[in-house]
Amino acid sequence: MLEVLDQEKGLALAETLTEAGERIAAGEKVTGPAADRYRAAAAEFSNRYAGTYLGKRRWSPTHACRSTKTRKPS
Repeated sequence: MLEVLDQEKGLALAETLTEAGERIAAGEKVTGPAADRYRAAAAEFSNRYAGTYLGKRRWSPTHACRSTKTRKPS
């Protein structure tokens, strides 16, 4: 179940960053204390991942990494 939630969270983030990049490219202004970081994240996502697809075979190895798994408190 956690793998499904992680994938859904990743898809939601990708959709948010895609929409942010499109709005910024269309001329929408962003202001506030985190505006630079927001614009940088949208631009980096657009430059690095635009048009790519992460299928199940490529998604699975990211879950095999120990550092990405949720750990139970001791």
